[in-house]
Amino acid sequence: MAYGDEAEGTLYLYEVPPNLKNPQDKEFDAIEEFWEREINKCNDVIERRELQLIEWQEEQKQEDIKKAKEEAQKEN
Repeated sequence: MAYGDEAEGTLYLYEVPPNLKNPQDKEFDAIEEFWEREINKCNDVIERRELQLIEWQEEQKQEDIKKAKEEAQKEN
C-alpha cells in the first residue's frame, strides 16, 4: 500500500500484513449489512426532509391565508 503527501512530495510505502489481506469469516456479510443500514439511514433522512418540506409549505399557506384574512378585516 502506498500513499503520498502532496505538500512535501513524500511517498510512503507500507506492507499490508497477511491477516489484513485475506477476508475474515463473514466479513463480506458484515460489510454488506453495514452498507444496507447506511443506505436505509440516508433514505430515511431524505424522506423525513421531504415530509418536513411539505409540512413547511402547508404552514406557509396557512399563514398566508391568515394574513390575507387579517388584511381584509382591516380594510373593512
